[in-house]
Amino acid sequence: MVKHRFLCSLERCENPKHNQAWGAGPWNGEPDRVDFRWHGLQCFVHRNVRRHAQDWEGTGGWCGYVGVPRSSPAFGRHYDALDVSVHGGLTFSGKGHAGHLTIPGRAARWILGFDCGHAFDYLPAMESQLAKLYESPEAQAAAEQLGVPIPKRRPLGEKYWSLPEVIGETKHLAHQLAHLTHHRIRTRKDDGWSDPWRPVGEKGLRRAMATLKKAERIRLASEEK
Repeated sequence: MVKHRFLCSLERCENPKHNQAWGAGPWNGEPDRVDFRWHGLQCFVHRNVRRHAQDWEGTGGWCGYVGVPRSSPAFGRHYDALDVSVHGGLTFSGKGHAGHLTIPGRAARWILGFDCGHAFDYLPAMESQLAKLYESPEAQAAAEQLGVPIPKRRPLGEKYWSLPEVIGETKHLAHQLAHLTHHRIRTRKDDGWSDPWRPVGEKGLRRAMATLKKAERIRLASEEK
C-alpha cells in the first residue's frame, strides 16, 4: 500500500516566507499554509503558489478549504450545488489527495473551497510578474518598434486578502457547512443550476430545443398582437 506524502510538510509551507520579490506588503512574513479546526471540521488556508529553488509560479493569493465527513449533506456534492455564502462563491470541490490539498488522517473528507483571485482582488505574485513584463527589454523594443510609449500600468486588483481575513472567511464557510441542511442543496430540477459534470445527452438536447422553439413561438405571437 502506497502512503500519500504530505507535500506541504516537505515544502515547509507552514513556515513564514519572505516574499520581498513581490514588493512590500502584508504577504511578507506570512506562511503558505495554516491548518485549524472550526465547528468540528478540518479547515486550512493555502496560498496559490508553488515554489521552486529560484522562482515560483502562481498568483500569490489565498484559498480557503473545509473538509466535510461522509455524514455531511455536502459530502460528494459539486460546489455549485451548495447554497452557501463566501467570498467569490465556492470554486472547488473534490477529494483530498496527495499534495497541497491533503488533509491529514485516514477518514474520508470531501473538500470544498473558495479563492481570493476574483475581480478587484490584489494578487501580489501575479502583479510582480506583470511588472517585470512591463519593464522587460522585449516590451521596450516592441514599444519602440510601434512608436508608442509603454502605458502606465495599474494593478489589476485593489484589495489583498490577508491571512487573518482569509482564516475568518474560511471559518464563516465552516460554520455554514457544519449547519447545512438538505433543503439548502440544489438539485438538477432547480432553476438556474445544472450539474456541469453530467452530459446533457440526446434526450436532454431535444428537450432544450423544444423549450427554445416554444419560447420563440410565444415571442412571435406577442409581437403580432
